[in-house]
This record gives sequence, structure tokens and C-alpha cells, in this order.
Amino acid sequence: MDSRDRETSLRDTLQILWRRRWSLLAVVVVVPAAAVASSLTQPARYQASAQVLLTSQVLAEALTNLPGTGTDGDTPDRLASTQAQLAKNPTVARRTLAQLGLPASLAGELLAATTVTTSTDSNLLLFAVQDHDQARATALVNAYARQYTRFRSQIDTAPIARARSYVRRQIRDLRTSGQRGSTLYRQMVNKDTQLQTLQALQTGSSMLVRPAQGAAQIAPRPLRNGLLALLVGVVLAIGVAFLREALDTRVRNPDEIVGALGMTPLATLPPPPQRRRPRRGAAEPAAPIVLQQPGGAYAESLRLLRTKLDFANLGPQASAIMVSSAVAGEGKSTTIANLAVTYARAGRRVVLIDLDLRRPKLHTLFDVGAGPGVTGVIADPARLQEALVPIPLAAHGDGGNEPRGSLRVLPAGRLPPDPGEFVGQPQIRQLIDALRPQADLVLVDGTPLLTVGDALTASTAVDAILLLARLNLVKRRMLVDLTQALERTTTPTLGLVVVGTLPTASYAYYGYGGTYLTPNGHNGDVAEDAVAGVGTD
Repeated sequence: MDSRDRETSLRDTLQILWRRRWSLLAVVVVVPAAAVASSLTQPARYQASAQVLLTSQVLAEALTNLPGTGTDGDTPDRLASTQAQLAKNPTVARRTLAQLGLPASLAGELLAATTVTTSTDSNLLLFAVQDHDQARATALVNAYARQYTRFRSQIDTAPIARARSYVRRQIRDLRTSGQRGSTLYRQMVNKDTQLQTLQALQTGSSMLVRPAQGAAQIAPRPLRNGLLALLVGVVLAIGVAFLREALDTRVRNPDEIVGALGMTPLATLPPPPQRRRPRRGAAEPAAPIVLQQPGGAYAESLRLLRTKLDFANLGPQASAIMVSSAVAGEGKSTTIANLAVTYARAGRRVVLIDLDLRRPKLHTLFDVGAGPGVTGVIADPARLQEALVPIPLAAHGDGGNEPRGSLRVLPAGRLPPDPGEFVGQPQIRQLIDALRPQADLVLVDGTPLLTVGDALTASTAVDAILLLARLNLVKRRMLVDLTQALERTTTPTLGLVVVGTLPTASYAYYGYGGTYLTPNGHNGDVAEDAVAGVGTD
């Protein structure tokens, strides 16, 4: 993978994380917060520790030839491991509880709360006991360690005790048989004395060297749990982000739309800025963004679309163009309204028809009211001129120069009960044909192609279709269905407009996207057409 591929992959990854930033933030915040909240609700738990020293030396074995415990041949590691397991004997637990006056039934809980570990570089056993009471944890671990040393001492002195018990039985038997003065009796008495001395001198092979002085709180630990949960949350959040990305079939790359539809996009439009509503009581009506911000980035992109659309239309010479999209919400009405204004400000005579008889929007965008509209004209063709609403084209920054073109809007009017049957009437074609001599360009706002069949029906009355697709809204399956829908109509498609892209840094470097003026003081409307060779007469 070269540096360009790595840069693209990194950029795609960062874009995914940025798109899912709210999911990332939610997981990163919720997981640590839940961990901290859960920690704060837990009861406090304390742990106390004590150390016991181990030794394999047995005094009885050093002074006599009596058998020992069998641990003198063990390695230090094996000895420590054996004693760690021996310390978890239930007998030790019961004796510990008895020493502290606690019920023997708690032996199982004590064994579960006790850990005995070995040290790799010393002969030490580390005893640790956990309890919800700090003082009791300290008392339990010290008592447990002492009971272990006693239990271990009993095991170590067991051979001496057994030998002495045997000798004392022999002495009793000799005494009973009247052999108190015999040599054997004296030998047995001497042996008993010797064993008694050795048993008294036996110090054992373990001792408590560091008793617990207190217990430390080991739970809950909100800060530690919160930090660990934060790390887990970050990993989980990234996983959730990529999982949601994999399950999300919305198209986010213009190249994917182009590849699926097999069309070269005429233009890519940024999301239109919010339309400024007039202040209450103001005489100035609402207007499309191109009139409110004629020198803005969105207006520049519309002028570029207008130029490219003119070049695409050199062959078909379509005078009636319908704009449609896959589904609702892709910005179809907003785009065609601003495109109509852009054409009109460039000197064209434009008629804009709202043929979306299910969700008409043009009367709202231009604030013209419903009026007779399309439905009124179809019922009474004589009302055509009355139904056409002229739109003022002057915008802020024109410097007093009124654009030479014109724009008239024919709103939808009163919605019919069956829009699908209504747009299939021959009168729709007759209406559009009647408007052709009155305009250089007739733009028709149709319904989405995949929602209802109105657009396919109405497409027979126009010369060409301009298709619009919005990133982050249209889905991959929609593109397949859209391709099939376009194959069912005989009306040619002039091109594709992708909505929802932002200008790249390379274009921004040259200063486009902001307000600029031509040498004669006008904005770019007329100047661009002069370069393209259209709309200048």
C-alpha cells in the first residue's frame, strides 16, 4: 500500500469516526459513568495481609535419627507451594473462627475470602483475608496465620509424639510386669526423657514474622474502575462505530452513486444554508438562498451547475426539464427553485412548475400562496396567465442593476384527490407545450421516482430529466431501484446532481465559494454566461 492509499484509508477511518462521533461520545461517557456509579453502590471491602516464614529445619531430626515430616528433601519452591495448599485446610479455618469466637459454619466463607500466596525469591507465605469490616479483616488474618503455624507445628512434631507414646506404653508394661529394676526399663525411661526434651526444644518450621497492622480498602475503587472502563469504552465505542457503519447502507461517497447509476455528475452541491425568514412585520418576503446570498458558496455551485447543464443540453436542446430524485427529502424542490432563479438572473425567461401534487413546496419557497396553480389551469386553461406568479429577481449586492431575465412560478394549486391519475392527463402535456413559447426554459418539479409513479408518468410530457441524489440519505438498494426506474422511461436523462458534498480544500485555495465581483461591479451571474456563450443576448 503506497502513501496515497494509506492517506485515503486513514481519511476514511477518521470520517467514519467523525460521522459516528455522537455514538462514540455516548459510549465513552456512559460506560465509565456506569462503572463509577456501580462502584459507588458497592459495600466497602477491606484486605489485611500477614507474612509467615517457612523453614525446612526440624530440631528432632538434627539431634536424633528419628524420622521427620518428609519435607527436608523438597526444593524451596515445592515446600512453599505445599505449605500454601496446607494453609487452606478447613481445620485451620475452624480453629481461627473458634479463636475469635465466631461460628464454625463460617469456615467456608473464610476459606473463600482467604488467599495464601508464595514468594518467588524468599521462604515467605503471604496470607490475605478480605472482609467488609476493617478491624475484623485484621483480626482474621492474624488469627489465621497463627493457627496455621500451630497446625504446621503439630504436623512437624507428630513423629516425636508418636515415638514417645510408644515408649511410654512400654514403660507401663514393664512396670506392670514387675521389671522396674531391669536394664530395659532404665533404657526406656532414658529414651522417654530424651524424647520429652526434644519435643520441648522443637520450635516448629514456621512462624508469624509480620502480623497485619491494619486493613486497606480494596473495593470499591471508583477512580480505577472509571479509568479501566474508559479504556474499555473507547475500544467498545470504536467497535460500535464501525459496526453501525457496516450496517448503515446509506451512500456517503459521490463515486458510489456515479458507479451505481453509470452517470457522470454534472455538479456536486453543498448542503443549502438555512433560509433566512423575514422578521415579523417586515415587508420583504421569504426568498430562495440564491436571492438572499447571491455571492455565497451555494450560489456559486448553482451557477456552475447551470453552466454544465447548458453544455449537457447542447445535443438534446431540451426546453422542458423535470427535476426528480429517488425519495423525498433529498432537496429536489430547493435545488430546482434556486436553479430557476440562477437561470433567470442570467437573462433567461424561466417558468417553474410545481408538479409534485403530493407534497408541493414551491409556493412555500417563494412565499407566493397556492393560487389557481396547476390544478386550476387544467380545469380552466384560460386562467394560465393569472396563475403564473412573477418573482422579483433583485438581490442584495446587485448595485441597483436589475437582472434582465424573468422568472414565473406556477404553484401546484389545490391538491387533487388522485395525483397519480391527474398527472397522466393529456392536459399536463398541453400545459407545458403552452408555456414553451413564453419561456426559454420550463423547469418542472416532479415527485420522487421511487416513492410513487407520478414522476414516470409526468416524464412523458417533458424533454429531459435532471436526476438529483443526496448523500447520507439515498441508500445502496435505492440506487439499484433508481436505475431500473430510469430504464422504464423513454425520456433522456441529462445528468446527475449530487447534493450534500462540501467544497474540497483545493477549490477553496483559489478563493471560490465566497463573494466575488467582476470588473464591472456585478456578481458572477452574467459574467459566467459570457464566458460560456449563453444567455448574453
